[in-house]
Amino acid sequence: MKATNYPHRFVQSFWTINRSMLEHGFGWLNPECHLMSWVLSAHSLRANADELVLYTDSEGARILVDTLHLPYTDVVVCYDELNCPQAHWGIH
Repeated sequence: MKATNYPHRFVQSFWTINRSMLEHGFGWLNPECHLMSWVLSAHSLRANADELVLYTDSEGARILVDTLHLPYTDVVVCYDELNCPQAHWGIH
C-alpha cells in the first residue's frame, strides 16, 4: 500500500444534552474520570494528528476548550439546538 502525504485529521464530538460536565459523569464513574478521559484522549490524538477538531455544544466548548485548554485545532459549536432523542446519540 502506498503511503500518502495527506494531513491526519481526527474528529471528536460531544453533546452535553444540556447537562453540566462538572456534575454529571456521562456514563463514567464520576465527572472527574470523564474529564480525565477527555484530557488523555485529546492529547493522545493530537500527538498523532496534524488537526484535531471538536464538534460540540456551548457547554462542551466551555469546559473542554476554555477551562481544560485541550489542544483542538478547530472547535465547531453546532449542537446547542440539536433536536435528537438522547437514546439515538449514545450512552448518556
